[in-house]
Amino acid sequence: MARVQERSIQSVMRFYGDPALRGGARDVVSFDDELRQLAERLLAIQAREEAVGLAAVQIGVPLNVFVVD
Repeated sequence: MARVQERSIQSVMRFYGDPALRGGARDVVSFDDELRQLAERLLAIQAREEAVGLAAVQIGVPLNVFVVD
């Protein structure tokens, strides 16, 4: 998997209509510590935003990953 850049929990959210959401996302090919960290970051942002779910592309990470709570 491409290196996930370290970003703070202050990640910029992208919403419906944002052109960035129409771009391609890569499949996950390695289930490693970077993926775990990304999932934790997604869950933290999801909780902060009081959202039901969140996809990696919504915070600018072009991977086919999402979390649901």
